[in-house]
Amino acid sequence: MFAKLIKYELYDLFKSKWIVGLFLFYLLVTYVLLELGRDFKKALISHNNLSLITLTLFSLLLSTNYLYNNRNFIEFVLTQPVKRSSLFVSLVVSLSIAIAIGFSLGSFLPFYYP
Repeated sequence: MFAKLIKYELYDLFKSKWIVGLFLFYLLVTYVLLELGRDFKKALISHNNLSLITLTLFSLLLSTNYLYNNRNFIEFVLTQPVKRSSLFVSLVVSLSIAIAIGFSLGSFLPFYYP
């Protein structure tokens, strides 16, 4: 049941514009840093500093928005014979996986294809 909940929530999250926006933001920022910086080490340091600040902000905004907008779905799932702990753990895990995939693809694609 835990895997099914994660699968449904990931499917719903990847349809979200927030994950696509996160991917495009980091893709653009990383590409611009690599093109304008001309120095790989400085671009990497700038990317790390920027990602420390913006990733926490994106994570907070995405998780709050996702939980608020899917309140009806969460209430519906809680009427089924599902433990509350497994539902909320699957929510956190699916949000973490979706944000990690969006960040990883957006950040590391320009490093492989400059």
